[in-house]
Amino acid sequence: MVSQSAVLNYAQPGAAVYRRFVASGVEVDTFRTDPRAVPVRNARSLDRPLSLDSAGITLVNHTSAVRDFFDNDEVGRVYPAEVEAVVRQLTGAQRAASSGWMIRTSDEQDRERRKTGRYVLGKGGVQPPASQVHVDQDPARAPRSAQQLYARTFPDGPGYSRFISCSFWRACSQPPQDWPLALCDGSSVASDEGIFNPIIFGDAIPDELARQGPLPGEELLPAGSVFTFRPTHRWHYYPDMNRDEAVLFKFYDSDHSVAWRVPHTAFEDSAARHTRMRTSIEFRVTAYFD
Repeated sequence: MVSQSAVLNYAQPGAAVYRRFVASGVEVDTFRTDPRAVPVRNARSLDRPLSLDSAGITLVNHTSAVRDFFDNDEVGRVYPAEVEAVVRQLTGAQRAASSGWMIRTSDEQDRERRKTGRYVLGKGGVQPPASQVHVDQDPARAPRSAQQLYARTFPDGPGYSRFISCSFWRACSQPPQDWPLALCDGSSVASDEGIFNPIIFGDAIPDELARQGPLPGEELLPAGSVFTFRPTHRWHYYPDMNRDEAVLFKFYDSDHSVAWRVPHTAFEDSAARHTRMRTSIEFRVTAYFD
């Protein structure tokens, strides 16, 4: 199939606040979604593959030595070096630093079974597929986050002239997945798009009054961006992803002369037959250029 119509959840304009609250196994937004049926093209069918410079996206074949991606100890011991090496190779950067990972699954029973009492940011966790159009980093926050990560990881480093914050996304379950990942061609996203979306992590989701009310220190919280609908967005996906391939896509590239960020979202694949519940790992890494 060259393309299909899929319903993607944009943010509805006009909300008082655009916050996302996250606890173990659950995520709640303070804004309503604006579901839109849009064409999502099979990226495997393109005459020219998507690339990091042209779209902010690339597909790579990669076999990991990790046997169990639910095993946080094994992932933490093996996966960072693997991903950092691939990211350096794909981007041409001299250095790469990881900043954590997350497992997502559409299997509600599995999420419930794996719930923990405390959500630990960046160290695994099992969450539902993220089904809102978003980017995980807010553009205004990205330079500071990259600088802090560099200082922690390379305290004696020479500094950097450019950085790319990105996600290394891998399906751990067998294809076809019921909730694959849709990726928006970064060259179809205007620089003035995106709504500040602070992310509040906790052991439980607060009540609605607290979610909507004053939030001291909100400007210092981790934050991403959510997006309202624009018909100019060009959407792609890679159907039938398997464990031995991954998608690398950008959250933020300090070089704005190329595609520099990629809105993305999970979507329910109504065109595929006999789908299986999706499990995936998203690994966050920043590439640095001397």
